[in-house]
Amino acid sequence: MRFLLFILCLFVAACQAIPSVVDRQKLAESLAQQRRWVGEDVKAGQFVLRSYNPANLAVAKMLSIYIEGDGLDQQRHAID
Repeated sequence: MRFLLFILCLFVAACQAIPSVVDRQKLAESLAQQRRWVGEDVKAGQFVLRSYNPANLAVAKMLSIYIEGDGLDQQRHAID
């Protein structure tokens, strides 16, 4: 019985620790604004992806692309 109670407590704590989708979207927008990046929705088949780019793109020898799945990586970087 104690074990089940312990597992239930862990489950509840984990659910509270994960930010909501809206909170993750607000954080992404805030991080982009701090760096003067602009957001853009990109249609990809049945999905709509959110892309952030610098407002002023420049020609460069290297292109860095970051692909995030659930937005939780943004949360971890904001805390670091």
